[in-house]
Amino acid sequence: MARTLRAILRQQRQRHYTIVLVIACWLPATRAQAFTQARIGQSTPLASASNLLSITLVSDTSLYADTGSAITLSGLGSASSASGSTVPLLAATGGGGNNGELLFGSQAVWSSTGTLTCKLVAGQTLAPGISYQFAFIVINPVGDQAAQTITIAASGSATLAPQVMVSDGGNVLGIEGGRAPLHTVVAAFSTAFVTQTTPLVSVINYIILFLRPNANIARDSRIAISGLNAATNSQKSSM
Repeated sequence: MARTLRAILRQQRQRHYTIVLVIACWLPATRAQAFTQARIGQSTPLASASNLLSITLVSDTSLYADTGSAITLSGLGSASSASGSTVPLLAATGGGGNNGELLFGSQAVWSSTGTLTCKLVAGQTLAPGISYQFAFIVINPVGDQAAQTITIAASGSATLAPQVMVSDGGNVLGIEGGRAPLHTVVAAFSTAFVTQTTPLVSVINYIILFLRPNANIARDSRIAISGLNAATNSQKSSM
């Protein structure tokens, strides 16, 4: 009996000396690397025209040339390259842009699927927080088209997942939203009405035109009117 009692007391003392340690560890949340700014705009929405696409980008992380870093623009498939598979990269309109085109040796690679790959050249680093700009020329599609969704991504020393670029707003040539990338319109007259002042033969007759284009017509442009062969121009010197 005494031996049993001593065993019970020993177990109780052992319980008093049992220590449980709880260690709380805090791990900071990781943030995906991305472009904090990625904008794209165009110079003209006219179908089949040569179109200057302007790019502005800011990254939150560095991209280094020695690891084969490159940025990729996708979603350009409805346009075509104006210069084949090697596309010249141009300085930003009006200067500035921190010479973004020089990061990539002033050229990029165009694929048949409408992807533009811009690879950093030796000695260049795309630094975080810096706004870089460059531009390149494409040929617009032949028909009317809504603005396209263009994405940008990066690979190499850092991986930046594809993200949708922000479209420049504003109108061009009187076309609403004409700055949006690859928004194209076939230039035409939305109104084209003709009338005359008299049907009498052998008298002076004024032909009156009512025209409304769907895009602004540049100064010094010419409008051709056909089908007047049966009439005689009474003011040849001024027509």
